[in-house]
Amino acid sequence: MQIKQLSAMLDTKLAELDARVAKQEKNLFHSRLTEDKNKIQQELNELAKLRGKLIKSKELAWEVHSMERGSNKKLNQRKATIGLTLCVIGGATALMLLYIALKDWLG
Repeated sequence: MQIKQLSAMLDTKLAELDARVAKQEKNLFHSRLTEDKNKIQQELNELAKLRGKLIKSKELAWEVHSMERGSNKKLNQRKATIGLTLCVIGGATALMLLYIALKDWLG
């Protein structure tokens, strides 16, 4: 799953959670029974914990993504260095072969 898709999915879940919290806050305000208020308040507390976990998950996903991109940059730099080194070795080998061929042809 791509990071943008994951982030969008978490945003959707957060919006659903916020809607549920708003509904329960309204129910808490209109509830008359203490037992119902306690249940609703307990659910609101659980929803708040869940919201915190969703936000933490989103932050961690982006952090992992940025670390992965940094790792890819280092890997690409290493590949470029190896490629350049191989080109230099290939060029030097070609020059040596050309020198040997010209030496035999002229000499």
